[in-house]
Amino acid sequence: MESDPWSLVMRANLQIASSGLSISVIPFNNPPCEFKYGIYAESSACSTNYIKCEEGYPYLQPCEPGLAYDDRVHKCNWPDELKDIGCNSEAIVGFKCPDSVDPHSVAAKFWPYPRFPVPGDRERLITCVDGHPRLISCGDGKLFDEASLTCLGPEDYTDKY
Repeated sequence: MESDPWSLVMRANLQIASSGLSISVIPFNNPPCEFKYGIYAESSACSTNYIKCEEGYPYLQPCEPGLAYDDRVHKCNWPDELKDIGCNSEAIVGFKCPDSVDPHSVAAKFWPYPRFPVPGDRERLITCVDGHPRLISCGDGKLFDEASLTCLGPEDYTDKY
């Protein structure tokens, strides 16, 4: 069951609308919160933060590293998907994808989506999609292995590191 108040309100509105009744949502006048609950862009420009309103109070929230807020879908997204609002994936990720890789390198195995290590961060990797860098998390306690350019579970890396 969803615990996010905004999701609960939206589901209730959908149920009421499908039953033929009408409902009006009253705006909440406490900028930047248009309503008591909601998620809003920090600004009209590219941002790695967004504003989450709870009980009408705004809280600045960061996107996961490597992502930027997309007001169209009300969640964080890959910055290369937000070029129209000025997002620069190279600036956000801090990496420029190469035009090509050595055909004998491990990265070539993943072409056209080559992978690269993130200096000082073994829990993430960078992959290039259509020439744009994306920061990917290994997740679930896995660590990035520079030799294979893959994420390995604890059972695979305990002897190596």
